[in-house]
Amino acid sequence: MNDNIYFDPNDVGRNRALVIISLIFGILFFLPLVACPDSRYGRFFANQGLLMFLLSAAAGVISRIPIIGWIVGGLIGILGFIGWIIVIIGAAQGTAARVPIIGYIEIIR
Repeated sequence: MNDNIYFDPNDVGRNRALVIISLIFGILFFLPLVACPDSRYGRFFANQGLLMFLLSAAAGVISRIPIIGWIVGGLIGILGFIGWIIVIIGAAQGTAARVPIIGYIEIIR
């Protein structure tokens, strides 16, 4: 799960609360980029937050399609919620937890 990505414990300690807040409130995914631009830990979880935000937006759009969209959008929403929990727990522990399936996409480097 951690993909051999290790974060500096001092970096994690300084930025943990900020990263968790940005993950809880999905629209704030950019907060670690602004508040701690040199933090590898912050950038990693800003990327994961952006991926989750885009996934939830896609689920919202898809769920507007009658019947099939409701089913597919609902499934994407449930999977996104599970991924959200996994990433928040990983951020709290200071490990590199990724969103399942789409977590390897790097939009923010």
